[in-house]
Order: sequence, then C-alpha cells, then structure tokens
Amino acid sequence: MQNNMSIEWFALPKLIVRASGTIVRTSTDIDKYKSPFHTDYTNITDANLKGSYVFEIRILPNMKEK
Repeated sequence: MQNNMSIEWFALPKLIVRASGTIVRTSTDIDKYKSPFHTDYTNITDANLKGSYVFEIRILPNMKEK
C-alpha cells in the first residue's frame, strides 16, 4: 500500500517551496491449515474438534537497509 503526498507553497512571487513524500506499508497474508487427518488429532474422536484453519493479515514495517 502506498500513499503519495506533495505540497507547494508560494512564499513570494518568484519563490516556490515544494515538498513531496511517500508512505509505504507492506502487508502479508498468512494461512495456516492443519488437516483433520493430522497426527495431532489421533486421540480425538469428535470430528468437530479435528483440523484447524487460521488466517492472518500482518502489516509489516517498511524496513530499508542503509
């Protein structure tokens, strides 16, 4: 995700101050699925308790090496 911004300020008729910047955010989707036939569920007899699914969205900081 990216957000761009720019500003212009006309300080004097012949003096213009300009600034611009960008904000970048990175997100990642994480899916974690475990089958009901996985060995973690060997001793569980109730079929409703077997298997799992987790979905996450993480916003990661924009890290740049210098």
